[in-house]
Amino acid sequence: ESFIPDFEKKLKVETGKVVEENIYTIISPDIAASQSITPKNLRSVYGITGYGNSLSSQLIYGSSGQTYKPSDISFFEKKYSLPLNPVDYTIAAPNNSICKTSLITCAEASLDLEYILAIANNATTTYWYTTKSYTTWLYQVGNMTNPPKVISISYGSYETLVAKSQLASFNIEAMKIGLRG
Repeated sequence: ESFIPDFEKKLKVETGKVVEENIYTIISPDIAASQSITPKNLRSVYGITGYGNSLSSQLIYGSSGQTYKPSDISFFEKKYSLPLNPVDYTIAAPNNSICKTSLITCAEASLDLEYILAIANNATTTYWYTTKSYTTWLYQVGNMTNPPKVISISYGSYETLVAKSQLASFNIEAMKIGLRG
């Protein structure tokens, strides 16, 4: 059996003590050889079965003029034999007709949605676009009656270019959402 070491640390609770240990992810030779990050391979590596349930909820953050292309999502789901499930809610996204003139404006959001739906297809999925700062957006999410259980933000910024007060505000708003469960 082949394995690729994954040097992540895992905290494990044993008889009231927290212990750090190395984790080795066992990857079958066919997955390691393919070097492809497909839904099937992700599910295999992480031992994911099923597609979540309708009581679950997840949200993809969008910004920078980017949106997703619904036909890309359905193409991806068909290509990888996934249950066909469109995005349930879209909040304030730019018109996805821009995808016809500039494919790059749809790449990030489509990719994020394709893979979150590949893992938890039955969860209620929202794409929320905003032109506001991360912090303002997080504050809005935190004030929702029932915020999503999973929030994916795959955009980033150099922390050295962000004011310390804004970083602190972002962290506080993210922690508030996390504490809600």
